Amino acid sequence: MLDNIFEFLSEFLKLHSDVVHSVLILCAVFVATICTRFLPFWIFGSREIPPFLDSLGKLLPPAMIGMILVYCFKSIELSSAPFGLNELLGVAIVAALYLASKMGVIAVIGGTICYMALVQTSALEGLF
Repeated sequence: MLDNIFEFLSEFLKLHSDVVHSVLILCAVFVATICTRFLPFWIFGSREIPPFLDSLGKLLPPAMIGMILVYCFKSIELSSAPFGLNELLGVAIVAALYLASKMGVIAVIGGTICYMALVQTSALEGLF
């Protein structure tokens, strides 16, 4: 009986190793997310947050946005059409949507949709 179960599991893992791999990755991401969400509450409880961590909480979000901008603009080709206008227009749309809605998710999704539409249709390349 036990041999049949092990044989079945062995065959299942051989046939569905990509599915098992994906499920294991999702489990690891789930555990990491839960740990990062609840770990500060477990560590500090009702104690006051140390000033060093409080300053990190205020400094890191703008730093992360700066890193994302550098990453996004690092591969702009300024010597050929559309000369980085797709990227600049995408950032302008994100900024405008955020200022209008004060909702980061809407701004990022709207900017991404507009940027991808500009890139996929090559709309700005036709101007040059």
